[in-house]
Amino acid sequence: MTDCETPACGRPNHNGMLCPGCATGLDRDLHAVANVWADLHTTLTRQDRLTEPIRGGTNTPLPWSEPASRALSRILSAVRALDALAGPLVACSVHCHRCTAQIRSQGRNPDPEPLTRWLRTQRGALVLLPGIGSAAGELDSALRRARAVCDLPAPTRRFEVGPCPRPGRLTAFCDGPIWATIPGREDDPALLTCRSCGHSWETPQWYRAGRQIRRRQQVLSQRIRVIPGVA
Repeated sequence: MTDCETPACGRPNHNGMLCPGCATGLDRDLHAVANVWADLHTTLTRQDRLTEPIRGGTNTPLPWSEPASRALSRILSAVRALDALAGPLVACSVHCHRCTAQIRSQGRNPDPEPLTRWLRTQRGALVLLPGIGSAAGELDSALRRARAVCDLPAPTRRFEVGPCPRPGRLTAFCDGPIWATIPGREDDPALLTCRSCGHSWETPQWYRAGRQIRRRQQVLSQRIRVIPGVA
C-alpha cells in the first residue's frame, strides 16, 4: 500500500494512485467545471474592472476582468492536462465522444464541459495512471482560484414561514402566507412579507411577528381538529 499522489494528501490509497477521498474529489471537480466556467464568463464581463477611457474619446470603456480571464485559461489547461494523461491524441475516422469533446475545447470559444463529461466516465482508469495526483491537484487549485475570482453575490433564499396574523379586509385575519426573504447582498434588508396583503416586517420586528404567526398557526390547527368528518 502506497500513499496518495495528490500533493499535501499523504493518505494511503487502496486502488490506484489516489486515495478514495481524492478520487471522489476529482469526480466532484470535473462535475463543477461547467458551473464555475459559466460564473467566470459572467464575472469576465461584469463592470468590476474597466479599461481606461481613451483621452478625448467618447466611447464607453468595455468591462473586462483580467483575473477571470486568467482563471478561465488555468481551468482549461488543467482539463486538457487530464485529457492528455488519459492517452495520446489519436485521430479517428468517426466522431467519437472524446474527439468531439476535444474539438469543442479548442478554437476561439473553447468549452471544457464536454471534455470533463468524458473524463468523468474514465475516472476508474484515470486513478491508475502515474501523475494523476498532480493533475487532479492542479484542477482543484484552478477551481479554488476561480471561485475566489468570481464576484457573483450569494443567492437570495426564500421560504414560507406561516399564516399571516394581520387583520383581513373581509375576514378576521388575512388568509395569505408569510414568506421570509434572506438576500445574498448584505446591503439588502431581510424581510417577512405576506403575499396577500403585502405587509412586511423587518428583522427588528421578527421576534414579535414570529410569536403572532405561531399563535395564528395554533388557532388554525385547533379549527382543523374540530371540523366534523375530518380525521
